[in-house]
Amino acid sequence: MIWTITPWIFYVICAIVTLVIGGAVAYALHRAGANRSKRIERMLSPLLAVFMVGLFFYLSFSFADRLQPGEQLITADSLEQAQETKAIIPLGSYAVLDNVYAFGYYKNDQWNGSDVLVRVRVTGEEAFLESYDQYIAGNGIFFNHSRVRFEEAYEQEWQASAKEAESRLLDGGTLKLDGVTISAEQTQ
Repeated sequence: MIWTITPWIFYVICAIVTLVIGGAVAYALHRAGANRSKRIERMLSPLLAVFMVGLFFYLSFSFADRLQPGEQLITADSLEQAQETKAIIPLGSYAVLDNVYAFGYYKNDQWNGSDVLVRVRVTGEEAFLESYDQYIAGNGIFFNHSRVRFEEAYEQEWQASAKEAESRLLDGGTLKLDGVTISAEQTQ
C-alpha cells in the first residue's frame, strides 16, 4: 500500500508524529527521573530535542519520497501520473518513472549493423514490479528514493529478447515481456 498526499499535509503529520514521540519520551524521562536529580533531566533534554529534529528530517527526507508533476508512480495495482507535487509514504513496493520516461524508455541500438531506436513502455504494473525489482534502486525499508535503472534493465533483460524478435519489431510489431512492451524502428 502506497499513500500519496500533498506535501504540506505530510509535513503536518510528520510534525505531529515527532511531537507525540518526543512527548512520550520526555514524559518517560521525567517519570524515570522523579527519584533522581533534575540535573540529569536537564542534560538529556537537548539530546531529546536533537532526536526530535533528526526524526523529523528522517521521516521527511529519507523515509518518504517525492513525486513531481509529470512523473509516474508505479504500484502493484496502478500507474498514476502526478499533476502536482506529492509526498509518497511507502508501505509497499513502488517505483517512480522520471519525466524523461513519461512516454517510455528510448534507446539507440545497433542490430545487425543497422541503427535502431528501441522503445520500452511499462504496461503491466504488478508484473513489472515483481520481474524487475532488482533494477529499482532505492526501494528500501528505511530509505526510499525509488527510481528505475532502465539502462541496466535494457542491457541485461530486454536487449537479447528484442534482438531475437528483430524482424517482427522492425515490421511495426511489438514484443510483450513481463510488465513491458517493446517496439522498435530503424533510424537509417
